[in-house]
Amino acid sequence: MPFNREAVLKLADPDPELLEVSRLVPSLTTALSVHCTSQSVPPKRRKANTKSQQILKSSQRPQIDYSDPLKAIAQLRSGQNAYLNATTSDPKVKSTTLHFSARDGSELRLCAHSPAAVAVNHRPLIVLYHGGGSTIGEPENMTTLCRRFVKELGVVCVAPQYRLAPEWPFPQQAHDAWDALEWIAANAATALGANPSKGFVVGGVSAGGKIAAVVAHLARDKRLSPALTGVWLSAAGLVSQKVVPEKYKSRYLAQTQEACLNAPVLDKEFAKITTEALKADEYSALAAPLNWPTGHVGLPRTYFDICGLDVVRDDSLIFEAVLREECAVETRSSLYPGMPHIFWQYFPLLSQTKRWEVETTKGMGWLLGMGDEARI
Repeated sequence: MPFNREAVLKLADPDPELLEVSRLVPSLTTALSVHCTSQSVPPKRRKANTKSQQILKSSQRPQIDYSDPLKAIAQLRSGQNAYLNATTSDPKVKSTTLHFSARDGSELRLCAHSPAAVAVNHRPLIVLYHGGGSTIGEPENMTTLCRRFVKELGVVCVAPQYRLAPEWPFPQQAHDAWDALEWIAANAATALGANPSKGFVVGGVSAGGKIAAVVAHLARDKRLSPALTGVWLSAAGLVSQKVVPEKYKSRYLAQTQEACLNAPVLDKEFAKITTEALKADEYSALAAPLNWPTGHVGLPRTYFDICGLDVVRDDSLIFEAVLREECAVETRSSLYPGMPHIFWQYFPLLSQTKRWEVETTKGMGWLLGMGDEARI
């Protein structure tokens, strides 16, 4: 997509439906009104309509006290897992917990999901890494999404564990993620009932998207077999502020755009405590895949989710342009103007969330080589 500075900045104008919901939440109203255009300034708070009340009820999250970072991380872990983890089984999906050995001998788990009705050993394979700033989250966070892909695309979908900061600082997350992918590729048929040669995608949400980008590069460089067929980068941080290539600095706007810095979900307070806990080397390609030392030529086709009201918005806009324009990598993107970081997880009833559900399934099908068809 062509770069236009004003058009990119305008992507942060909050979505009208999100503004409607914000009327019931003073903190949201403050955050969303920081840099609205004159056409999108939220009106005074008034009684919200029934749909807005339903959206608000579905989006409730606990308030976090960030004054003690360790307590905040513990509270965030508990809150995210309680909010995102599925609480019921799905009769159409078989879910199992398996274990793999990391390079240091530690046993880590992965959650595997496959169609319950028919045991067929030829299904494509999706590997998803959860988000959470590399400090919170667990593979069970991805169960609902894995189940959707299983039912809509007829795949096996696996979510591996990786160890979290501050207990396990950078680059432990990348090491665990790669160890998981190697194990999955080697044991796809025997342990998972999958055939990656029919389609093999790695993906992730937020910090999990960065991890997916890292392991995709490693898979190319180390000649993982079977080879990956696609990469899904969903609201991923892919660039380091300290080492933005000179030619892209004028396009790296969200990190200083006030509306994005104060947006819901990934705000300044959360970013600060996760950055301090992770202790990442920002000069390392494991922290900033845009600067991968062997470049990006030869990566598989890549699909991006990009949120307009998001501090990592321009990471994806820049990385997509680099892949497409400089490396001849096939790309597709879904852009969600006015929506905050991973909005679909925390605002499940918004209209743009419904659009995200449809487009993400189609995008995953494209990565698997299914075209735009929903089932195999």
